[in-house]
Amino acid sequence: MARCKYCGRYAGFWKKFHPECQERHDRASAQIPLFFPKFFQSDLPIDRFTELLRGAAEGSFVRRKELTELAALGLSNVVKQILDQRLLTAAEIQRVRDVARSLKPRTLTRDIVPHETFAKVDVLQALGEGKVPDLVSVAGPMPIELGQGETVIWIFNYVSSFREPAEAEKPPAGGEVAPVPLTLQAGAYYGPSAFQSAILPATRVPQDADGDMVVTDRNVFYLTRTAQPRRIAIAQITALSAYSNGIHIVCDASIPDRVQTFGLEDAWFAANLLIRLVQIARR
Repeated sequence: MARCKYCGRYAGFWKKFHPECQERHDRASAQIPLFFPKFFQSDLPIDRFTELLRGAAEGSFVRRKELTELAALGLSNVVKQILDQRLLTAAEIQRVRDVARSLKPRTLTRDIVPHETFAKVDVLQALGEGKVPDLVSVAGPMPIELGQGETVIWIFNYVSSFREPAEAEKPPAGGEVAPVPLTLQAGAYYGPSAFQSAILPATRVPQDADGDMVVTDRNVFYLTRTAQPRRIAIAQITALSAYSNGIHIVCDASIPDRVQTFGLEDAWFAANLLIRLVQIARR
């Protein structure tokens, strides 16, 4: 006897589910992630929210493992929506963590509490207040020499480097999209969607395709296995622009190779990090 994989009742000869059960399940799966942004805009207690969430899931044949995945997506959407407008507050970060814990931490996926994203928010908040964060610890020797009191703030891995001509402010070649120019004024902030339409052209050939970018409170270092480290002094940066997958840096005219582009995964964080560091350097 064939039973419905959702409700467990007889489904009919050679049938694995009732169409109405599948429809109810699929509708709930689409709606559950949408509950989270609405919850974060309300005063509903967390315990009551998770109780309603579990009830909706059980009533629509959404199993616990599925609910965990949908909750991860819902919380991720909350974080993304807020970051598109501004940085999360400490209270909002704690609320995300509390919701995650209330949904059975032993079954949570790795993404449901985006620890790295929260660490980046902490870094940007501190820099916005004029403080130099010290969240990154470096194990082993560094191939660069830091100045006295200089602090490593973040290390970006798998970074590509593109050398640019000195007159790189010229319009992009046909078919290419120019990077989004960034203001360096105090209080400037850009959400991840600000750069979505600007993608580093795939036709560009990197000078170095596998490097690390070490950002300190004073310098940007680009490290590869085959060349000497390159250094860009934060205080000498005069302009920044960003792709969805890269950063474009312009320094003052006294610097050799004054215009450089770096391809990296997290342009949102790199852009806002450099903006704040330039602001501190100017102060």
